[in-house]
Amino acid sequence: MRKDCLLVVRPDGEYSSASDRVVWKLERSGHYTTRSMYRFISFGGVVDRRCKKLWKNKLPLKLKVFVWQALHNRLPTGVDLKRKKWRGDANCPLCGVPEIVDHVLFQCVLAGFVWGCLREVFGWASAPSNLGALLRVFALRPEAFFLCSYLVGVVAD
Repeated sequence: MRKDCLLVVRPDGEYSSASDRVVWKLERSGHYTTRSMYRFISFGGVVDRRCKKLWKNKLPLKLKVFVWQALHNRLPTGVDLKRKKWRGDANCPLCGVPEIVDHVLFQCVLAGFVWGCLREVFGWASAPSNLGALLRVFALRPEAFFLCSYLVGVVAD
């Protein structure tokens, strides 16, 4: 290889006769892994710490998937299904408002009743009104998370 070509690559003019080696920057070891490539493509290299704790939890897999879907706004709500050419109604059958994740889990009349009952059981000052508030409650009272998850599991069956 000619030195003038190398100067384009290394303007400082320093190069060695040692052989080159490929280093994969997404892994500490420098070796390529499918996992690191998937993370990079899916999340741009960002790891969600909340979900990391979720996946390590001892909850049933279907509950972990449900919580993950809720956190990432991936639940099949009426609005999302309608966007995918679903023939059904995009509105909540109980309230008549657009069915989105926050509505299904927190704003619907039925959800409000369930959260009201849980508020009484656990002695909360108020019921959570969105996923962020719910996660803060569960961080303070882990036993509430397990009971709520159990109830969701019973209802889902």
